[in-house]
Amino acid sequence: MSQSVRHAAVASVKKHFKFDAAETAALADETVVAEEMADLAPGAEEASDLSSDDEAPEEEGLEVVRAAARSSESARAIAVKQAREQERARRAQKHQRYAEQQEHKRQQEEELRASENGPVDSEAEVEELPEEFFDELEELPKPIETRPTKINFNDVGEQYAEPLRAELKKQKKKTLKSLRKQTLKRGPVVVSVLSPLGSRSAQPPKKESAVLNVKDKWLRRSALKRK
Repeated sequence: MSQSVRHAAVASVKKHFKFDAAETAALADETVVAEEMADLAPGAEEASDLSSDDEAPEEEGLEVVRAAARSSESARAIAVKQAREQERARRAQKHQRYAEQQEHKRQQEEELRASENGPVDSEAEVEELPEEFFDELEELPKPIETRPTKINFNDVGEQYAEPLRAELKKQKKKTLKSLRKQTLKRGPVVVSVLSPLGSRSAQPPKKESAVLNVKDKWLRRSALKRK
């Protein structure tokens, strides 16, 4: 009985010893892993620091690009505005130069006409004219004014153009009114008829006896009777 108890105690001691060795090995492994993690931690922190340092220059580069784009757009707008102002000034200068040339040309033409006609002393000429000239001038028949069939509004002054247009419209209305269809009452109904044939300007052609005779001869030819 005592031997069996002793064997059991020894076995329990051995088992306990084995359990303590396994636990010690596990603790040793955990310690190694912790030390390795501690060794790796500074590298991870350095990597995170490097990534943050890399992101900062990238953001700065984007900001520089945006600023350069804004500056380029502003410079382009200023250049376009200056070009438009220069074009406007050039056109104004060209128009002024053209007006000056036209005025100079007109003055030259007036001077040329004056030189061709020569200086005229109207008072001296009136004094030299005889008295019979004025009497004969009064006795001369006045020229008959012919009324033109067409009115050229370019030759009519502005003060007479509007009354002439009104008169032409009035005459046109009268003409259209006379050419309209007439309305006549025929019993219980009202009908619209054209103007009489005698008043129409368009008449059908008159019949010609020569044409009718040829037609009758052709229709009554002897060849038809033979058939």
